[in-house]
Amino acid sequence: MACPHAAGVAALLKSRKPSLTAAEVKKYLEFGNAQTELIKPGFNCGGISEEVFPNHAFGSGRINAFNSLVKLLQDEA
Repeated sequence: MACPHAAGVAALLKSRKPSLTAAEVKKYLEFGNAQTELIKPGFNCGGISEEVFPNHAFGSGRINAFNSLVKLLQDEA
């Protein structure tokens, strides 16, 4: 179910700023905007610790629409 959530937040961001590129949308979904304070599953997959992001358990973390939009608005200011 990650894909519908990512698509929804991407649509939210693009509705605010239609000129965003795919790379810019990815930046707002990931880097510092995704939640990384998560309950860890307790396994190490592929030699990458679940404490390091991105990892194989959570990717870059859980998408946070609010954080992504706030960052976009800050960058516009």
